Amino acid sequence: MGASPLQSGFLLLPVVVAQSLMAFFAGIFIHLTGKYLEPIRIGPVIMTVGVGLYVLFSPSSTTGMIVGFQILTGLGCGLLFEPPLLALQVFVPQQNVATASSTYNFVRTLGSAMYAIRGEIPLYISFKLPKNSFFSSAWKLISLIQNLIGRSPSEVSSCRTPWISE
Repeated sequence: MGASPLQSGFLLLPVVVAQSLMAFFAGIFIHLTGKYLEPIRIGPVIMTVGVGLYVLFSPSSTTGMIVGFQILTGLGCGLLFEPPLLALQVFVPQQNVATASSTYNFVRTLGSAMYAIRGEIPLYISFKLPKNSFFSSAWKLISLIQNLIGRSPSEVSSCRTPWISE
């Protein structure tokens, strides 16, 4: 698409603004109606459609197309920002609301971080790493874990090769 770093930053505004506005309006909807499940049910549908339309992006995509799809994605994300927390708080005893809310936010933040890392792993694996670097040892650990997945306990306990040695 050939956007500069500044243009890329501006292209994030549609999704952020749409998400913020929709989270605000979802809160008003919940306050007026008392119904919190509807946004939770509709949000994933809108978000999935918006993100699914990203496959139509190409180097020749217009700015209007990019902004439109991002607004659609932001609308779906906004519906999922606050209503799940409100739903959690409804079903938790009053003395546990703070603990439940902080746990919810921690898990949501951890999930976001893990999702971002999961997308970067193939990129890092494709790099040629120095033989004695920290990352080469970490990738050896990852490959060992991948090799151990799906083996029986007897096969796993028989693995005696240290993963750090060269």
